[in-house]
Amino acid sequence: MEERLLWVLPQVPDFYIDSSGFTSVEIQTIVERIPRAAEQLTGIPFSASIEVGTEGIRRDGQVLIRGLEEDDEEWGTDDPPCGTAYAGAVAGYIQLNLECVRISAPVFDELISHELGHAFGFFHVDPPHVMQLQDWLGRADFTPTETSHALLAYSLGRGAPYSENPTGTTFSAHQYAPEAERAGGVLISCYR
Repeated sequence: MEERLLWVLPQVPDFYIDSSGFTSVEIQTIVERIPRAAEQLTGIPFSASIEVGTEGIRRDGQVLIRGLEEDDEEWGTDDPPCGTAYAGAVAGYIQLNLECVRISAPVFDELISHELGHAFGFFHVDPPHVMQLQDWLGRADFTPTETSHALLAYSLGRGAPYSENPTGTTFSAHQYAPEAERAGGVLISCYR
């Protein structure tokens, strides 16, 4: 069996929301969702910072969140995903497709939680979980299974060996690749 290592962040990151693509209601939703997702995934009370502005910058220990129109050339494709995120990158980055953001409030809540899950170092899992690969659940809180696995991952820490759980199902794990981290992390695109 191939050994895998956990890809979780070494600490809870700060966040910078580039407000230029979002409405004030969308920004408020993101601001409210960040601490909830962070606490569900890490078990640590959220004490990091959340900044909002139009500079679109990021630094180590900070996750930049941007909204892009579906036809924005930054997607680099004619069929842009609903969101992308660098999994477990120390200088994280989340892009949200504004067309998907505006489907409905429950979809947006789930989308931001899903992409935050990637930013915290987790990958797609089998349904019916927030981190599933396809389809909308209409709920943004992580399931008890996701939360328990995330808390275990964060208690073990980044780079710890990971193997399948006793049920034989792998949750939120991925091969740790230091060369990918140096290149900015593993980019995950999410289509729904």
